[in-house]
Amino acid sequence: MKGLAPTDYQSLPGKLQHDFDKVAGLKLEVTLKDVQVKGEEARVDYFQVLRYAVSTPSGERWKSESDDARMKLIKVGRDWKIASGL
Repeated sequence: MKGLAPTDYQSLPGKLQHDFDKVAGLKLEVTLKDVQVKGEEARVDYFQVLRYAVSTPSGERWKSESDDARMKLIKVGRDWKIASGL
């Protein structure tokens, strides 16, 4: 799913529906590497492995992607919200 062009909020629901129509299976594994909390902000470093099956005319094809990632969160009231990195 790398190499996808950015999209705007209005066209996102239609694009996601079209993309997910082709997905036959999905598995995400996340390994936490580090969590830092400073006041109302937090940072989570993790390693992710995404495996997904795509339906093609010749049958189902499984693909895999993995990478280090970072998610930034902010505290809003009593809840933590994702600010970036998803």
